[in-house]
Amino acid sequence: MDKIYQDFVERFLPSIQQGLTITKEYFFDLFGRYVTYLIISDGFWMTIGIVSVVASAILFVKLHRYLKDDYAVSGLEFLTLIPFIFGLVVFFVHLENLVKDIFIPEIRIYEELKNFKK
Repeated sequence: MDKIYQDFVERFLPSIQQGLTITKEYFFDLFGRYVTYLIISDGFWMTIGIVSVVASAILFVKLHRYLKDDYAVSGLEFLTLIPFIFGLVVFFVHLENLVKDIFIPEIRIYEELKNFKK
């Protein structure tokens, strides 16, 4: 049994360890690709936020003109505020993340890893 353990430690363990190590170049490549993914993802969600804001604003104006009520806002017009507020929140949350992705990507990677543990 001692011989098997000794062979494992001397022969197989170093080759397993060597196969599991990540080179510095691979780490930087992986890090760069993940930051690129985060930038694209945040840009996509910011686009969704902008589209939601613009669409709800256009819908509000069209409803207001259709109902021809200059002073009061109807319930239907009031409902257009929901996608408007949603779009603003999505836009500004992902704007903050995009700025972090571009200027301080290490913090975003740390935040992603911290959220991954939970």
